Amino acid sequence: MNAYIVSTECPSCSAPLDFSEGTNAVQCLHCHSKLLVTGRKQVLSYFISPAVDHYRAIASAMRAQQEQGRECRVIKPQIYFIPYYRLTGNDFRWEEAPREPVKQDLEYSQPAGADYDYHWEHEDATIDFDTLFRYAGDLIDIVRGKPCASGSQINPLQSTTGDDALTHTLLQKNGARVFEDAGPGKVQLADRYVEKNFIACDLHGEGLYSLGLRPTVLRLELFQRSSLESHGKVVTPDLAINEAVSNGMKDAGMQPLLFRTVIGRMLSVIYFPFWVIEMECQGNRLVTIVDGVSQSAVKLDAETSIYSILDQGQQAEPQTVGFRPLGCPNCGWDLPLRPDDAIFFCSSCARAWQIYGSDLKEVPYQIAQADNISGPLKHLPFWVLTANAGGAEPLAFYVPAFRFRRLKLLADLATNITRKKPDYSICGDEKQGMKDMQGCYYDAEDAFLVAQFIQAGITSKTPEEMRLFNKNSLSLKSATLIWFPFKVIGGNLVDPFTGTMIAQGLLL
Repeated sequence: MNAYIVSTECPSCSAPLDFSEGTNAVQCLHCHSKLLVTGRKQVLSYFISPAVDHYRAIASAMRAQQEQGRECRVIKPQIYFIPYYRLTGNDFRWEEAPREPVKQDLEYSQPAGADYDYHWEHEDATIDFDTLFRYAGDLIDIVRGKPCASGSQINPLQSTTGDDALTHTLLQKNGARVFEDAGPGKVQLADRYVEKNFIACDLHGEGLYSLGLRPTVLRLELFQRSSLESHGKVVTPDLAINEAVSNGMKDAGMQPLLFRTVIGRMLSVIYFPFWVIEMECQGNRLVTIVDGVSQSAVKLDAETSIYSILDQGQQAEPQTVGFRPLGCPNCGWDLPLRPDDAIFFCSSCARAWQIYGSDLKEVPYQIAQADNISGPLKHLPFWVLTANAGGAEPLAFYVPAFRFRRLKLLADLATNITRKKPDYSICGDEKQGMKDMQGCYYDAEDAFLVAQFIQAGITSKTPEEMRLFNKNSLSLKSATLIWFPFKVIGGNLVDPFTGTMIAQGLLL
C-alpha cells in the first residue's frame, strides 16, 4: 500500500517534520522530541501546495486550445483547492470459489497449442465417422447462419440422443475445459489492502475523478485555511462521510462476494490545486481546468455552471492532525516510539493507553501465564471478546491485536484459536514479560468486525448459508486485552494453543 508523506513543523523547535499518513507517533530528528500524533480514526484534512503560477497555467490553457484549432482570450484565472477522499484499510472477504475443471484422462491431456495425435483404436466407444462428418458440416452451417445441410434442428454440441458420448469425446479432444455438474459451491477466504481516492464534490463529469498516483510523489501538508485562502479558494466537500465510505468500499473483486469486513479503516480528505481559467472562444464562454502541479490541461470545455459548485461556502472547519508529548498520562514516562501502534504500554507504571481522538485513555489488560512453556518468549496481544448471539449462550472470540504483513494469517489464527477455546491462567505480576510485549495496532472495534467475519466462516459451509448469515445477530458484550506468550524458535513464533508458527520478520 502506498504511504503518503505529510510535511509539517515540529511544535517544539519548528524544524521540518515528516511522517507517513496514519502515523500515531513520531520523533523530531532535530530536537529528538517524541510526539503523539492525534486524530486517529477521525476524518483528517490535508492539502497539496500548487507548483504552477497563473502565467504558466494560462500559457498551458492557451496552448491546449490552439491545438484544438480555437482562438481564445482569457477572462479570469482562479485557483481552487478541490477535495478528494482517500480510503485505506485491510479487507477480509468470503468469496464463492470458482468451479474447478474435471481432471481429464491422461490419454486426452495435451499441452496448450500442441498437435493432437488421435489413436481411435484405443477408444472405448466406437466412432461413427458418418455422424462425425455430418456434425462437422452442421456446425459450420450454424456458424455461417445457414440451415443445417442435413436438415437437423439439433445443435451438434447439445445432442439429446445417444450421441452424448461422442459429444463429450469431441469436447475433450479439442482441449475444452469440462466443468463439474452444478452442485454445492465452496467458500474461500481472500484478503487485500484497500486504497482508493475519489473526488468529494459533484464535479464527476469534468475529468477530475481521481488523484491517481500523484500524491505518492508529492508531500501532503496539514490543512490550514489561512494558507490555502492566500493562494485561492477552498471547495466544500458535498459527499457525506457515510456515502464516501460506501463509495470507497464498492466491490471490484473477481469472484462473487459473500461477506466482507474492512478493519484498520482510515478516511481522509486531500485538497488538490487546480487552475480554473474562464475563456471566450469563438463567441462562447467556457472553462479550462489546468492541474496546479503538473501544468497539464485536464478539461478544455467545461461549462461555466461549475462555479455554482466551486464557489460554495465552507460549511465547517475541517479536522487536522495535532501533537502532544508522547508520555504516560499517569507517571510521565516516555511511551515506546512505535508509529503504527494504537495502544501504548508504559514500562514504568505498567499501564496501557489507547488513542481516542486527541486523548490517551487507559485500557485494562491482562498477561496470560506461560504454563508448560520453556525457553525465550514473546508476548503478542489479543482481544478476547464475548458476544451475545441471539438467545444462545455467549460466544468467545480470540482476535489478534498486532499487525502482520499477511492478512490471511490473522484471520486463520483467530479462527483456529477461537475453535480451540483455549484454557489459560492469568499472571499476577503485571510487569512480567513487558520487555518482550508486542504493540497493539487493532482496537476492540476492529476486533469485533473480525469476530463477525470468522463467525460467518465457522457457521457457514456453503455460499447459500453465507448469504443468509446475519452479522447483526452478534452483539459485543465485553472486550479484554490479553498478551499471550508465544515461544521463540529461531526466527519464528509458535502459538501456545494450536501450534501455529508465524515468522517474526512479518510482524509490523
